Amino acid sequence: MNRLLSTGWVLFALFFCLSPNYAAHIVGGEFSYECLGGNNYRFTMKIYRDCASLGAPFDAPAAITIYAGDNLVYGSEFVDLDVPFSTITNIPPIVSNPCLIPPSNVCVEEGIYQFEENLPFNPEGYHISYQRCCRNNTINNITTPGDVGATYTIFISGEALQNCNNSPVFSNFPPIVICNNEFIEFDHSATDSEGDSLVYELCTPLVGGGLAGVDNNPGEQTDPNGVRPDPATPPAYGTVNFIGPNFSFDQPLGQGANMSIDPMTGFLDGFPLITGQFVVGICVREYRDGILLTETRRDFQFNVTNCERQIVADIMKDSTVGPRDYVLNSCGNNTITFINQSGLAQFIDEYYWEFDLQNGDIFSSEDEDVTVTFPDIGTYQGFLLVNPDSPSCSDSANIFVNIFPEILADYTFSFDSCEVSPIDFVDMSFSGSGTITDWFWDFDDGQTSTEQSPTHLFSEAGSFNVTLQVTDINDCVDEFTQVIDWFPESEILVDLAEDSGCAPFTVEFINNSFPINGYTTEWDLGDGTSSTDASPIHTYDTPGVYDVFLRIISPIGCVSEQFFPNLVTVLEPPLAAFECAPNDPSNFEPEVSFFDQSINAIAWEWDFGTGDFSNSQNPVYSYPDTGMFVVELTVTHPSGCRDSTTKIVDVEPKFTYFLPNAFTPNFDDLNDTFMGAGDFFGMEAFEMTIFNRWGEQVFISNDPNIGWNGRKNNTGRQLQMGVYVYLVKIVGNRGKNFEYKGFATLVR
Repeated sequence: MNRLLSTGWVLFALFFCLSPNYAAHIVGGEFSYECLGGNNYRFTMKIYRDCASLGAPFDAPAAITIYAGDNLVYGSEFVDLDVPFSTITNIPPIVSNPCLIPPSNVCVEEGIYQFEENLPFNPEGYHISYQRCCRNNTINNITTPGDVGATYTIFISGEALQNCNNSPVFSNFPPIVICNNEFIEFDHSATDSEGDSLVYELCTPLVGGGLAGVDNNPGEQTDPNGVRPDPATPPAYGTVNFIGPNFSFDQPLGQGANMSIDPMTGFLDGFPLITGQFVVGICVREYRDGILLTETRRDFQFNVTNCERQIVADIMKDSTVGPRDYVLNSCGNNTITFINQSGLAQFIDEYYWEFDLQNGDIFSSEDEDVTVTFPDIGTYQGFLLVNPDSPSCSDSANIFVNIFPEILADYTFSFDSCEVSPIDFVDMSFSGSGTITDWFWDFDDGQTSTEQSPTHLFSEAGSFNVTLQVTDINDCVDEFTQVIDWFPESEILVDLAEDSGCAPFTVEFINNSFPINGYTTEWDLGDGTSSTDASPIHTYDTPGVYDVFLRIISPIGCVSEQFFPNLVTVLEPPLAAFECAPNDPSNFEPEVSFFDQSINAIAWEWDFGTGDFSNSQNPVYSYPDTGMFVVELTVTHPSGCRDSTTKIVDVEPKFTYFLPNAFTPNFDDLNDTFMGAGDFFGMEAFEMTIFNRWGEQVFISNDPNIGWNGRKNNTGRQLQMGVYVYLVKIVGNRGKNFEYKGFATLVR
């Protein structure tokens, strides 16, 4: 068994040996050959790879095996070949219609492998095969796509060997992207240099390889069920399992796609309706004089996606029944204006409209929008062509027009305008088709109904735009709106937050009458005052019992009245008052007598401002300290009403100060010092100054407890006997000034 590997690819192969060999990346492939003469053939294998996947790159080299008939050829150097690839080409996604923009994230690479071999004549022919696992997990139309691979093979018959035949070669690369909801129009034909007869068909792709050797699966990667079988397994080959019943080999894009290939021309068409990835097989059989020479297979993955159209034939319509099949309904109007909504005017050069009027006339126009008058009730067909003269960038739409009889919504209503009661609505609608199927009422108050003739009670008064919408058997719709002024008499309901209290008593009237919004309210509050507020707040100053009267007038003049006798009771309050004595209490006289002078009081509560309280009517209280105290008296009336009053009691801090008229500083501890006596508690500042008869200051003190001892400044020589002048200045509590002047006689 001989393996052939070009030395120029050794380093490349070594590089890829470091990469994972499990390749969910191959999306298709095909074989072709040409006869070089003398039993020599050149084979070309094209493998297509999803370059956006995370799978391994192209095999370098690829293990290709040649079978004689269905048997392995032994004893030959070309049985099992290691073939390097020659080129890799990135193939951009191209769609058949240039007005479609495919997505930019689709990427396919083509790897080409070529080799030459000498094939002696074998009447059973040869199979040349390459196998690789695995397909993309995201394929939609076959079972377990990530677990099975593909077999790419070509069959050369004995007849082809005798005639040195060349295989057919596909002319065009298969479409990478197929646009969903767009027609497939692809030339899948092949060319044959000898002009042999070619027959095309959709066929089932072949499987090959498996998961042996990767992801902890037992075996070797080169085993028959490995990811890269080497050698490839012999024919016949198994086929992929399509997911039935929607998918099959002849409907690989789904039954609704109606995919087909012309057996003579190879022209492939269809209309995909499902996005996804789909395996497709195309087989070409080459015949000469009715004898099969070669079978060529192409296995490929079609990517069906949503493409952006630059040109879309579109109109303002009522519904869509198929791709570019639009329905427009007109009820009671034979003249219809068709509004063109094709858009992207920069890509549109012309329009063409055509309608069959069914009376022998055809309407046509090249205007962007058209107005057509149809002769009678019925169904008409037409179409719109956008860029009709452009073979590659045009689009068309079929238009179905239904002219139905007219439908007219109408209704009447009745109710007592001043009574709070439901309104009876009576449907009076008409349809030329004879049958109305649906009614929808919008009462403009958040409530609706689907009855034909409903009864409705509004939750509040107001002017309501009541709309009736009717639908007939043709889905024709009409609506009719009337303004209903619903302002009946109000049902009067009044609550009070409190209905009795002490004068002055503030009453909050809560008007719960219904309906009331937008109404006029007139209150007589019983004490000579009135109000037009819906829910007034009023203060009664005079004790008594008050009647209240309320009148409510609706915007259309409906009047509601109610008299509320004895609704409000205002109680007599007491009057708190007191006097106290003495009027000038002090630290020398801190006891204060309080005398109640209240009116209509039966209970008393005194707060003396010190945290002490009393419930006596005329208490006596001794203040523990000087200061200004707020005294509050709260009294209670027999009705329970209370009143309070306050006064300030000033317990003034006071002092006493007395001076002698003579002193004898002879050190006998009797009258040795000239100083004042008394209670100094209320002093804030003190100054005593002594002067001799010449006005000379001989002593000064700022402490009332330090007196003059007869010496100059209490430290110098003894002064002579005589009469001296004193001046005493005192600042009492709260900044009050006092001054004392007199004579002090010094006696020795």
